[in-house]
Amino acid sequence: MKKHKPVEEEWQEIMYFVYDCPGLNKPFKDRYKAMEEELSNIDNDVLKVHKHILCEGHAHLQEELKKVLDKGGEGLMLRDPMSRYENKRSKTLLKVKVMHDEEATVVGHEEGTGRCQGMMGALICENH
Repeated sequence: MKKHKPVEEEWQEIMYFVYDCPGLNKPFKDRYKAMEEELSNIDNDVLKVHKHILCEGHAHLQEELKKVLDKGGEGLMLRDPMSRYENKRSKTLLKVKVMHDEEATVVGHEEGTGRCQGMMGALICENH
């Protein structure tokens, strides 16, 4: 039988990782340095700087991606160290993840329901 910790104890294990400082109008590498310096002055075991490392090339990227995937993560985020913060989709921030795809034949479709009523809701597919 699996024992669960009381919720009060589980809350004690939560940590907050800070990964950027969008309020500074500086390149990412400078925002990161300022964030590290500021958070190092705070005596708090819950608030941590999310570690960033410089990508050394394709082999290094694949090695780091494997580490993340082995821990159950989805992927990595690559950012141009000289990029400014943008409060929108950015061409200087790239998500790297493994895509799993498979071939299938569409044999039909179902109508949407709820807010999708009158539209296509789902494809019916066959695969091997």
